[in-house]
Amino acid sequence: MPILWCMLYVDFDDRDWQQTAFCYDTWLKRARGRPLSLRLQFYADDHWTKLQRLLQSYVNQISSLYIDLGHHDAPELNMFTEFLALEEMSVCVYEDICGSEPVVPASISRSLSQLPLTLDSLAVSGLLFGFDDLSSCNPVWARLTTLKIEIWQPDGVLRLLQLAPNLSSLTILVVFDHDQALEPFTHTKLQTLQIICETCVNREPPFCDLLNVLSLPALRVLTVNDVLEWPHEEFKAFLARSKCPLESLTASNSVVTDKQRAEYLALILR
Repeated sequence: MPILWCMLYVDFDDRDWQQTAFCYDTWLKRARGRPLSLRLQFYADDHWTKLQRLLQSYVNQISSLYIDLGHHDAPELNMFTEFLALEEMSVCVYEDICGSEPVVPASISRSLSQLPLTLDSLAVSGLLFGFDDLSSCNPVWARLTTLKIEIWQPDGVLRLLQLAPNLSSLTILVVFDHDQALEPFTHTKLQTLQIICETCVNREPPFCDLLNVLSLPALRVLTVNDVLEWPHEEFKAFLARSKCPLESLTASNSVVTDKQRAEYLALILR
């Protein structure tokens, strides 16, 4: 596909939207039915109505969307239910993710729950999903194979994995606020996992608490960020329990010695 038609950035100019929309529409028509990748940015509720009118003729061509919401109190995004070719979507919302326990706006939860069945890759940034938020977004998680998301508390991670049995790649920021009792869980399809650990209190994020209850028998690539003290014994137990074909381990801000890696390799090859 010619790169000229691969990505179009749509921003708003309220001074003369009619002329702006005409120019965008002219450009989109020249794609002649090719798959479209669009980046949409808007800041007010009435922008959404204007976008819906602009894109109505291209719902069978748009395969990739990047949505930049200028505020977290977003309008309903129900127009995306009509995008029958949509495979990949990224949503960026401006929101402070630390402090009091966050709540995902109901408009966004409803919109995510109604995304088209063709979607298999989703990234959401700027919003922190809690346990109940994840449930309210169903059934979108069940059909995803690739996901990037931010989660409040480790029980939310386990809930997400329960709701998303087909995930093969997960990038996740986890905010730890207080200790939790967690139940063991096995995810059979996850192959690539990147975890970024943050805490709203002045202490080391209890990453090992999450590691102690997870089993990932298909895991091949693991990246862990912002864990200062690497949980060597807990990770050995994880490998022994998961029996996964791990090929790559990256632990940024942690020290993993050659001796420790040799112990991991022995467990993997056993």
